[in-house]
Amino acid sequence: MSAVVVWLMLLSASVVYAHPQIVSAEPAPDAQLDAAPHSVRITFNEPIEEAFASVQVFDATGRAVDRGDGGRAPDDPRALHVSLPPLDPGVYTVAWQAVGRDGHLVKGYFAFTLLGVLPEPTVSAPIPQSTPTPVMNEAPETSPVSREPGLPPSVDLLALLRSVMLIGAVTAIGGWVFLSVTLISEGGDLAAPIRRMTAGASFLLLVATLAFFVAHTITVAGRVTPDTITAVARDTRLGQALAGRIALTMVFIGVMRFSNRWSHPGGVVIGGLILLTFSISGHAAATDRPFVSMALDWVHLAAVTIWVGGLMALTVVLLRRNAAPAPHLVRRALVRFSWLALASVVALTISGALAALSYLRDVSDLWVTAYGRTLLAKTALFALVAGIGAYHLGLVRRAAKHAARAMTVVLRMRRSAPFEAAFALVIVGVAGVLTSLPHPGTALVQQPPVAAPTVAPEPTSVVVEETATPEEPAPRSDPQPFMAIQSAGDLRVALHVEPAVVGRNVMRITITDAQNQPRDVQRVRVMFRLSDRDIGETHVIAEPDGQGRYIVRNQTLGIAGVWRVEVQVRRIDADDVTVDFLLPIST
Repeated sequence: MSAVVVWLMLLSASVVYAHPQIVSAEPAPDAQLDAAPHSVRITFNEPIEEAFASVQVFDATGRAVDRGDGGRAPDDPRALHVSLPPLDPGVYTVAWQAVGRDGHLVKGYFAFTLLGVLPEPTVSAPIPQSTPTPVMNEAPETSPVSREPGLPPSVDLLALLRSVMLIGAVTAIGGWVFLSVTLISEGGDLAAPIRRMTAGASFLLLVATLAFFVAHTITVAGRVTPDTITAVARDTRLGQALAGRIALTMVFIGVMRFSNRWSHPGGVVIGGLILLTFSISGHAAATDRPFVSMALDWVHLAAVTIWVGGLMALTVVLLRRNAAPAPHLVRRALVRFSWLALASVVALTISGALAALSYLRDVSDLWVTAYGRTLLAKTALFALVAGIGAYHLGLVRRAAKHAARAMTVVLRMRRSAPFEAAFALVIVGVAGVLTSLPHPGTALVQQPPVAAPTVAPEPTSVVVEETATPEEPAPRSDPQPFMAIQSAGDLRVALHVEPAVVGRNVMRITITDAQNQPRDVQRVRVMFRLSDRDIGETHVIAEPDGQGRYIVRNQTLGIAGVWRVEVQVRRIDADDVTVDFLLPIST
């Protein structure tokens, strides 16, 4: 019967998205329009914050041409909108930025073309291959949300601070629950080190939350001023949660200073509210049924806190040199905590399975996506810790039956409990990294197919050869193909861009080894961003063309200037290598 209940719960789990993802855009990315649009509208898969949302439209010179009213659409909290005046024929770039309910900043750009007297590039030697659908991804400044599934996770400052906040909260609140439920008033001298542990973890939580608030403000507002701090705390859900967490943590620290019959339950209640600030500002808040998802997330986090924080407190007790004079207290604490931990692990397993199934689209996502691989690592650690916990449970049961064996159990657990606590703490840190990774269950915008242009034969000579990143070149007034070569470890990467003008461009990448022999690799990923203006970035996967050659067709660059082109080469038998090219684009 219980299996049926769990299965029904799995079927009812909501789909959750890691960060805001585009599901539609009008005009569509890379569209060619006969008539000028009256506005640009970008719709996301989840509501976005009104504060710090922006969308602008630029012409080929980089001049803003919209009416200046870009922001969250008044009729849809999931959409960005900006109105346009009558436009002349040309290529236009839409640069957008949005902050999700979970506080993650995403930004990016795409281009569209208004037809008229614009000439199409004249090229020859048609390529018969079919054209892949262009890829448009959003790229936040400080999180890996726009990273393609399958890339290794990037642990940035915000991800690190998330992990530290979680570790501080779990240790402090879980230790207080252990003190309140397991030892109660019988702890005596055993309670003193636990109080010191919870106090230190509480201050760690407070400092990490303050640092995260500052870093988050810089991420979404670009600077830290009284006005931006007020705007983040007042106008964003994450800012409100962080402000509440800071206030609650200060109250929690104050409650811990008292030792009366109200301090223990009061601290537990305040600790539960602190955990709630994580749930209301995380991924669960962006689901179709946020209340159900946030409740499930809170149960999961509370179970982790009781188990892992309790393990930390128990380890502190076991490692005390003078634990021997009170073996009956240690034995009683072990028995009480074993049942509390067992209930927590059951709740943790069920809630974690529900969350994972709502995030994953397919079983293969577990090994082909960064989120899935990190989840597998977390699961492996969880299984290891659960195994050590089962061993400890057997020891505790023997101690419960034979009081004389209490000190023998204490001595055995003194050697193994620190390992269980350390591994459990690592799981909490990994969970903090997971909150910064995109979940695979994301619906991206479907883009219209674009006809492949004809491409001129690849020239046999190279115009520029580079061994390091060159100084930024000036845009050319006379359009001509761009060619350059750079060394990347034991490889040489050549980039050829034609016609290197505003609009659609064809990019060829040739990879050779040190002996100038062609090298086929697992994947070539190309990222584009404007070097002198922050409009976000986009990436595409180059199509293999044989003999170490890879092609990107119909890549639209909509603003004249110098573009930074980053080519990442992935190989099975060696480390990834990355090279940067500075590509001047003329009108």
